[in-house]
Amino acid sequence: MPIESYVPMMMFAVVSGVSMDYEIFLLTRTAGTWRSSRDNTRAVGTGLAVTGRGHLPPPR
Repeated sequence: MPIESYVPMMMFAVVSGVSMDYEIFLLTRTAGTWRSSRDNTRAVGTGLAVTGRGHLPPPR
């Protein structure tokens, strides 16, 4: 059964939208932490750790 012509375009649109949402969450958390601490390393680490927790599977 062939793939309909609109399916790849729709999949690309959905994946792009989800990745942009994740980027917004990440940048918001990183910017908020940087404003409170003025420490780049801590801001990026906290942004990745806290934002990634909601989108990544738990470690085994």
